[in-house]
Amino acid sequence: MQKLWTHWLAWALGAFTLVILGAVVGQAMRLEPTAAQPVVEATATPSPDASLKMLLQAREQAYQQLIAEANTRLEQAYRQIEELSAQLAGSSPGAVDPPSSAPSVVLSPARAIWIAMNAAPGSALMKEPELVLFQGVLAYEVVLDQGMLYIDANTGQILYNGISPVIQVIQPQLSSRETGSQSGSGKKHEEHKEREKKHEEHKEREKKHEEHEEREDDD
Repeated sequence: MQKLWTHWLAWALGAFTLVILGAVVGQAMRLEPTAAQPVVEATATPSPDASLKMLLQAREQAYQQLIAEANTRLEQAYRQIEELSAQLAGSSPGAVDPPSSAPSVVLSPARAIWIAMNAAPGSALMKEPELVLFQGVLAYEVVLDQGMLYIDANTGQILYNGISPVIQVIQPQLSSRETGSQSGSGKKHEEHKEREKKHEEHKEREKKHEEHEEREDDD
């Protein structure tokens, strides 16, 4: 009975030992590929600098793609605006083609200034003459300190003169008789003043003489 118990215990210990050994071997077999895996991953995984460079390149490509799309949309919008402007210009009834060239002018600005100065002697030029349309006629607008003139740019005719005319007051000339009478009356007036002055001086002397006599009488 004791031997049977011993055999059973030895068998149990052997079985337990086999189970433990099997577990250890299985664990070792599981850990072996895991230990080799980091070496393979270390060789396959790119370095941090390479990863950052690849990320930046990807972002740059995305930005370039967005910019290209935005430019394409802008070009499309610009074409649509041009087409719409062309349609509006063609549909407007009052559309007039701009003149191909500037109108021909015979008169020079210097000549226009000379004509204006002759029309207003003694005046000063305020600014350079400008070509304008005056009552449907191409003319120079000449601005002087005394007023404004419009001169035909081809004929030199003064179309408008805004300078006020100078009014000269002419005094009538006196005849020799009138001048003689005026001079005689002037002399008489001066003589009358002289007599009055002498009369006043005489009165003053008499008054002083009387005062002097009164003082002597009192003494």
